[in-house]
Order: sequence, then structure tokens, then C-alpha cells
Amino acid sequence: MGWPERTADLNRFYPTSVLVTGFDILFFWVARMVMMGLHFVGEAPFRQVFVNPLIVDEDGRKMSKSKANVIDPLEVKETHGMDALRFTLARSATKGQALRLSIGELDEARNFLNKVWNMARFVLTSTHDLDPDAPAATPAWEDRWIRSRLDRTVRRVREELERYNFHLAADAVYRFTWHEFCDWYLELAKLRLYGDEPEAKATCQRVLRETLEELLPLLHPFIPFITEEIWRHMGGDEVLAYQRFPTPSADRIDEQAEARLGLLQAAIGEIRALRTDLRVPAAAELELIIAGPEGQARQLVDEFSAALGRLAKIAKARYQADYVPGGATAKGVVGELSLYLPVEGVVDWKEELERIRRELSKLDKELDSLESRLANEHFRNRAPEDVVAKTEAQAEDLRSQRRRLVRHLESST
Repeated sequence: MGWPERTADLNRFYPTSVLVTGFDILFFWVARMVMMGLHFVGEAPFRQVFVNPLIVDEDGRKMSKSKANVIDPLEVKETHGMDALRFTLARSATKGQALRLSIGELDEARNFLNKVWNMARFVLTSTHDLDPDAPAATPAWEDRWIRSRLDRTVRRVREELERYNFHLAADAVYRFTWHEFCDWYLELAKLRLYGDEPEAKATCQRVLRETLEELLPLLHPFIPFITEEIWRHMGGDEVLAYQRFPTPSADRIDEQAEARLGLLQAAIGEIRALRTDLRVPAAAELELIIAGPEGQARQLVDEFSAALGRLAKIAKARYQADYVPGGATAKGVVGELSLYLPVEGVVDWKEELERIRRELSKLDKELDSLESRLANEHFRNRAPEDVVAKTEAQAEDLRSQRRRLVRHLESST
């Protein structure tokens, strides 16, 4: 760059903004680079240092050919693709810690790529006949919700990228794509896409297209190849990397829509859990009776009956404040609401209750074991944070299962 002369190149490229390195050479290289820069140029060669984790195998051992524990990137390219490797590394890159790389994590990333591809294909197929000038209906609650959730995701991704928290940014866009857009919005969208209301369909199509158009550049830093391919299918003429990175807009945040969809998601989750607990046949459509605060109950019955029917196999939903269950009736709780599912003639109630008693006894033993481990200070102080967090999550999941099983037994008395 012309040193020791103060050339244009030296002024442009020195100092740089950030150095990316591993912690094992902080003294051997990084500190010496700083001292040399200060001595010869009078200025540090970089302003920030990002210490990326060292990649080790799933047992925490440094990868070595002699140990035969190396994961070859060229082999991964053929089996999983480079996007899967890139996404796995980004999502696992916690600052300053060793990155445990395993084939299982690569499999999970490949599954995510398949999800992204199938999601994009569904959106493009469902919006190919969209008329930009077609009249549209008022956005539905789920339209307002997905826009709000997307805005929060954009905000979170930008914040984490600015802090070099690549793992948190990757996880945020992963959760939005899979759990919110794919698992919820796409399923709710099918009600209007396959319905007989043209204006409602057009509104849904626009939201689908707009969400995908903003989601692709958000995903692009983590999975550039597949997002570029999808972008081409959408008609993009410039490469996706040249597109404006999404920016948040406070106008899209919708607390009311998030509360409505949160209630629906909790109700559907509880109904699905009840059906699983009692081994209700997948094709069986049940009646749903809701008791509790009338406002929330009416929201579910009046605004989301179709969604309950499609996503929870509910043939009919109704509100009855003074409902008293009798006979074979499963009970679930969502906040202040009580959800009742009559299952007479659908399952053998006595047999299921007996099985639940056996499961409850087994569950109590597992829960006691986990709680004893969590109560052990030695375990909490010595075990890795992710192991403690995983154990706490397992215990909480068992507690939730236990509450549901106990309610089944209480409703039978």
C-alpha cells in the first residue's frame, strides 16, 4: 500500500474496521500487529477484533487427521451443500467459545434449507396469478401479525449483526422463517387461498409475496446460494446481495394482532396436546366448548373458528360461560380460559384414564430425577450452561405434561 509513503491506498485501507481471528493467536499475532502499527504508522491497524470460536468435534476435541474426527468441507459440500455448512457455523458461532460441529447439526441445517425452498415454491405457486390492480380486502389478523413479527425479526437481526452476535441473528431469522411464517402463517393463509372470496385471496397473496421479498435478503448473509436461486425465480434482475437490507418500521408493529394470534396459537397448542394425551384419532373432528372471560372466548369462536377447524380438527366451537363437563371430557387451560373437548365415543375413556395413571407415575419419577439434579449446586456450578438450560427445559416440559395429565384425572371424578 506504499508504506512508508502516505499513499492514497494506505489512507484508504489503513486502518481497517475489524479483524476476525481466533483466541489462540491473540498474543502471537493480534497484539503484535497492534504494536507494529502503532510504532510504524502511529495508528492501530484495526478498530475492533471479533474473536470467532475454534471448531472442535461434537465431543469437544480439536479436529485432527490423526484422530480421524475431521469434517471435510468438500465432503459436506456434496452431502449437505455449502449453505448448510455456512448456516450451521453462523448459528453456532458463540463468542469466544469452542464450536462443536457435528453431522447432526448439518442435517438440521439441510432440513431448514429444504423448508425454505418448499416455502418459497408454495408462495410463488400461490401468487403466480396475483393481479397488482385487483381490489383487496381489509388485512386479516394473521396478515397484521406476520408483518409485525417480521418487523421485530428485522429489528433483532440488525441489532445482533451490529454486535457481531451472528449466532443470535441466524437463530432469529430461523425461528421466524420456520416457526412463524411456515408453521403458522402459511397454514392460516390456505384458508383464503383456497376459499371463494377473491378480495381476501388477493390480500393474502400480496402479504405472502411481500413477506418473501423481504425475508430473502434477511436470510441471504447466512444462506446465499439458495436465496439467490429463489430470487431469480421471483424475477430479480440484479443479484440479491445488491438489494437493500431490510429496515424496521414502527408502523408495522401491531400489539393487538400479536395478542390475538398469541391466544389462537396457545389454544391450538393446548388442543393438540389434549388430543395427543388421549390418543384421539388424527381424523376425528371434535366439538370445542370454551368457558372463561367472554371477550377472549368470543375472539376464538367468532374470529378463528375456521383456523381452529383446519389446525386443530375442531368441527364446532362455542362459548358457554357456565359449562359443566360431564362424562368423557378432556379439559385444557389457556390463561383464564378453560377448553373442553367431549370425547365420548371417540376414545375408550376408562382405558385412557388407566393409561394416564401409569404414564403419570412414570413421569413423576423422571421429573423427580431432573429436579434432584437441578437442586444439586455441584451440577449447576460445574455443568456447561447449555446442559443446565436443557435440563431446566426438560423439567418444565414434564411439569406442563403433568399438569395436563392431572387435569384429565380430576375431570373424571
